[in-house]
Amino acid sequence: MAIDQLGIAYRYNGKKQRSAIGGVYVKVATSPNGVVSNEPNGQFVLKLKGLGMGDPMGLATVTKKGMMVFNKEEVDRWSVQKKPLVLIVCDANEFQKQKDRLITIGRNQAEKRYKLKLAKLEAQNAKKQLSLDLYNAKLDSIEKEKSNALSHMDEYADLFARIDESEIDTIAQKAVDLFKQGYIDEAIILFKKNDPIAKIKKSVRIREQAKEMRQLADSADALAQQDIDENIKNAKAYIAALKLKNDWEEAGRVLKELADALGTYEVMWDYADFALQQNQYAEAESYYNLCKDKIAILEKTNPEAYESRLATICNNLGLIYSDTQQFNESEKMHKAALEIRKRLAETNPQACEPDLAGSYNNLALLFNDTQRYTESEKMYKAALEILKRLAVANPQANEPDLANIYNNLANLYSDTQRLQRANRCTRLRCKSVSAWSNPTLKPMNLTWPSVTTI
Repeated sequence: MAIDQLGIAYRYNGKKQRSAIGGVYVKVATSPNGVVSNEPNGQFVLKLKGLGMGDPMGLATVTKKGMMVFNKEEVDRWSVQKKPLVLIVCDANEFQKQKDRLITIGRNQAEKRYKLKLAKLEAQNAKKQLSLDLYNAKLDSIEKEKSNALSHMDEYADLFARIDESEIDTIAQKAVDLFKQGYIDEAIILFKKNDPIAKIKKSVRIREQAKEMRQLADSADALAQQDIDENIKNAKAYIAALKLKNDWEEAGRVLKELADALGTYEVMWDYADFALQQNQYAEAESYYNLCKDKIAILEKTNPEAYESRLATICNNLGLIYSDTQQFNESEKMHKAALEIRKRLAETNPQACEPDLAGSYNNLALLFNDTQRYTESEKMYKAALEILKRLAVANPQANEPDLANIYNNLANLYSDTQRLQRANRCTRLRCKSVSAWSNPTLKPMNLTWPSVTTI
């Protein structure tokens, strides 16, 4: 049965109200053909096949000259729904300029934090308050913290640049303005004073009270949800600012409070993903398992729509267990992810084969770490077979991963003294993508954001 899904394309106008925009090409993985938004109302209708209400629509392709998708996170999580889909596009050049400015701010904050911590450490060392081992350990820690900040700066800047100022309150808007002007501490103080988490908790309580008060339920619940939605955006703006300020302790605290306050798959995933980035493995494991419980409930009603999300959770748990030397548990999780992705790739190879290659690669890394070289080689070759085929069809998207597999396989052959094969893989790696440079073993498909609230 075919479904007509209505959507509306808008141009982003900062704090001002969005305006409808025509001429935007839109296609999702589950629609046979793309469509173009109409002038002047921006409407488009996607013809979908084989889906039911609430099912994910797959990856979206959006094109308009000089423009880019602004609400990318929302578009990536599109599902079939009664209300119209919302697509927001913005000027690509202006977005990149703003993002570059934010990256500079974030880098400066990382450098400032590093210097302050280094000065404090050197002062302690000068007073002979630290042993040599403790001094070196603390020095290594602050250097790793700075390196971690810089490695994620593009991601944090992109997150902050996508804050929709028309959807947050005036206090949060003021904080965003202060941050963009370089008044970092003033912005953070204003975000904190606004306290969106406290407002969310209050609104959640109001919503629960509304359910018990049948005569007021409809109006109170709607208002509370409206407040929750607004303060979720406020909280995300606050979190984005904290990340760019390199205040990960506070960002983690707020993310966790948001996850506990709402209890939805989306916010629990966001916190689990952040905890994994910060190497907080126990927290990441706990919240990925909570996400897994949510998916288990959804799977009962529509397994095909949610299996890929379950596979990603298993994949990430496998990476955590590998990093914490729990190799048996890691193997169980990676094999669970592999079996799901094999099934999905049989029915939808174009969308699912990159993830399948990622699972083969991650199992190969695990087998390599546990010196099961024959099994490791088999897994690498399975990933290689997929990525060579994908790289022919779409080299820009797949050649980096192809080069990564060649690199990992070359390391395996080098470790097992098969130097001729190692050299051949190295040459093929360089041929796959000349700009690629990563001499270490590299896990693929670390995270895959997917959203469903239950």
